[in-house]
Amino acid sequence: MGDLNDDPDNHSCKDVLKARRHREDVEPQGWYNTMWVHLDNGTGTLFYNGSWNLFDQIIISEPLLNAKVEDGKWAYWKSQVFNKPFLTVQEGSEKGTPLRTHKGGVWQDGYGDHYPTMIYLIKKK
Repeated sequence: MGDLNDDPDNHSCKDVLKARRHREDVEPQGWYNTMWVHLDNGTGTLFYNGSWNLFDQIIISEPLLNAKVEDGKWAYWKSQVFNKPFLTVQEGSEKGTPLRTHKGGVWQDGYGDHYPTMIYLIKKK
């Protein structure tokens, strides 16, 4: 997981890592890119040069992806781009983008230039 400086559909993630877009395409011991669904829906984690990118990715292994809650294991449920209003510019030309800590040497009192990403894991009690 991390800022991979590429989107899920870029060569490095799609072809080199072979992190798959759809659960059913993940082979045994393969990789699933939990963030691809968000990119497909037009959601990004950073806004640069007038467009959204989703560089902040969480890629999980097939055993975690296919773990069964019924077996008492931790299992992948879903992913999220955490783009809540308090992390977002609310007005002006950058409205709707991440509220940065600083920009051009000016303190913006924000959090960062990327939105956080997260996954939810569930387990039976």
